Parts: sequence; structure tokens; C-alpha cells
Amino acid sequence: MSDTNSRKSFWWYFIRVTILTIVFFAAVLILSDFNYGLNKTVGWAWDLSNIRFWLGVLLYFSIAFGFLSLITALVMKISKLTQ
Repeated sequence: MSDTNSRKSFWWYFIRVTILTIVFFAAVLILSDFNYGLNKTVGWAWDLSNIRFWLGVLLYFSIAFGFLSLITALVMKISKLTQ
């Protein structure tokens, strides 16, 4: 019976952390100024075809996934200690 509770607890905390992360990124998007240089020449478009840009994106996604996994593991460990 405790295995079923453990699985429910894991998914419950995983969903909480995921929703919190989505809310954080939504707040960042809402509060940004979105000034992309309309009607003038821009230099940032070159980065989209550059391999260093995509490696940076991969790095940031890897860090975000690792952080989310770490928080989920810590919350699960804390929830097991409190049971």
C-alpha cells in the first residue's frame, strides 16, 4: 500500500513543481519588454544560425531540467521523511 502512496505522492509533487516552473516562465515572458528592434536593422538574427547559440540553448535547457529534477528529488525525499 505504501508503494501506491509513494507513487501518488511523487506525481503530486512533480506536478506542483512543474506548474510552479511554468508560472515562473510565464511571469518572465509577461514582464519582459519585447523590444526586438522593429523597423530598424538588427544584429541579433545572425545568432539564430550560429552553432554557439544552439549550444547555449541546449545548455540552458539541460540546466533547467537538472534543476527541476533536483527539486523534485528533494521534495520526494522530504515527503518520505515526514511520513
